[in-house]
Amino acid sequence: MVTNFVELICTCCDFYKESDEELECGAFRILKILVERGLVSPRDIESAKNEVIKGQR
Repeated sequence: MVTNFVELICTCCDFYKESDEELECGAFRILKILVERGLVSPRDIESAKNEVIKGQR
């Protein structure tokens, strides 16, 4: 079970700013639902994040 969706999904986003205010974009909401339904795994998201991070270099 994923306990921190923000850390899983948002930390590679250029628009993510760590703060006490919890804002959610549409992509976050969609991915969270897909993970909760078991259609996308946290491992899938981590893999995609790694590809995004590599592409930013």
